[in-house]
Amino acid sequence: MAAMSTKLIFGVSSTHFNYDNLPHAFEKCLGWGMNHIEFFCSDIARRKFGRVEFGEIARLAQEHRFTVGYHPHYVGACDLGRAEPTVGLAAFHSILDDALFMAARFIIVHLGTFVERQTALEKIVRATEAVLPRVEREGMMVCFEDFVLCHGPNALGDRPDDFEFLFSRVGAKCVGMNLDYGHGHITGHLYEYLRRFGSRLVYTHIQDNDGVKDQHIGVGFGTIDWPKAIRETLATGFRGPFTVEYLEKYAEVAHPKLKALLFG
Repeated sequence: MAAMSTKLIFGVSSTHFNYDNLPHAFEKCLGWGMNHIEFFCSDIARRKFGRVEFGEIARLAQEHRFTVGYHPHYVGACDLGRAEPTVGLAAFHSILDDALFMAARFIIVHLGTFVERQTALEKIVRATEAVLPRVEREGMMVCFEDFVLCHGPNALGDRPDDFEFLFSRVGAKCVGMNLDYGHGHITGHLYEYLRRFGSRLVYTHIQDNDGVKDQHIGVGFGTIDWPKAIRETLATGFRGPFTVEYLEKYAEVAHPKLKALLFG
């Protein structure tokens, strides 16, 4: 895996802003000074995107020199912690298939849920090891996201120990952490994640909240100490993607605040 550019990668999730078509999506991102876009599963399903649209994403990304993220489903067969191993592995490969068509470098993956935590984590490790040769060959990054219990019980990824186990077993540089600042704020582990896994940080989701509910509100509209959070993130050497996951209605106020913290 080539070293990430020192230029900051800054973008937005497709489900958090309105756009008429794919060229319009890239146009809006360019207007915000962005060079990255993440396509989220619910947006893809709602718009009925398929391989033709994925190819258009790849073309537009190349034209505008964007990087692309892909956030697939994380329920059913894609719940790697709960799905039967063969089912979960097949789903993982299907995710990589779609990512290849849209030229997505960053694959954002939830750990899923568990019946028995340790068994589920072992299952995720085995599935990740099985796809590693393909991920490395295609120059992708698998970005495991921290999560919260407010969306339901038995969620994996709500505590540092889950990531400690995963990263101790899978040392490949193409596997790392997607730090969702809002999730980390709710669980109280935001700065512990940065301290313990800063060297494995490969992706971020930027959204604010009140520390209780997963509100996905704009930077400065919740209770996260953003100057501290961004300062400590940059201190790890991480340079993106910093991916916005708050609604477009916050953009006029929140985007300038965020860009000032990122770019000075």
